[in-house]
Amino acid sequence: MLHGINDCLDSLLPRLFGYYALQIGCLDQRMDMLAQSRINHCIHLGIVAGSVDLLAKADYLPFKKDSLDLVLLLHTLDFAHDPHGILREIDRILIPEGHVVIVGFNPMSLYGLWKVLPGQKNRVPWCGRFYSLIRLRDWLSLLGFDTLANHCLGHNPPIQNSGLHKYLAIAEKVSHRLAPSLGALNVVLAQKKEATLTPIKPRWVPHQGLLPGNLAEPSTREVSRDSIR
Repeated sequence: MLHGINDCLDSLLPRLFGYYALQIGCLDQRMDMLAQSRINHCIHLGIVAGSVDLLAKADYLPFKKDSLDLVLLLHTLDFAHDPHGILREIDRILIPEGHVVIVGFNPMSLYGLWKVLPGQKNRVPWCGRFYSLIRLRDWLSLLGFDTLANHCLGHNPPIQNSGLHKYLAIAEKVSHRLAPSLGALNVVLAQKKEATLTPIKPRWVPHQGLLPGNLAEPSTREVSRDSIR
């Protein structure tokens, strides 16, 4: 699953340009998910000291408004108390036309069904909340983002049995063809859009200088005799 995410990001990130990129979350300290990005300045943010560059909370980011070009969220929304607050922070720090990439579990998958099994509710990753693609698109749309792409990854059940890997690989290929939207993971690419005001010239109505009968129109208002008195 981890290599699938890395391969998907390697196909998306080289097409995104800018000066500053931010990764929130870490899946494996040995793998740099922003390695294929063409953005020179990449910042890795987390809440636990280790291989990250910055310690901070995802819903209170220490960046100025309109200062970053790309934000990568690695399962950040799945385990957040306030996913809306995180997306609002992403909207605040991204420049206009900036991009966000969201990686999260898909509830409409075998991983989503695994949550309802006894004893799974308190285990990682089933202790988190999985958000559907429709809900993510709605949240992004409310903030003014356009969803550019979505990729579904991982059609195998969450079974760690080396003897079944051979058969699961065949099942994954069949499932990917027949039900591509039922993968365990959603990788969403969205772009921040801001409405710009386009000035419109006022439409002036030409002044009619002549009255019917070619009489000149008076340039002053008519004054009644009572007002003169």
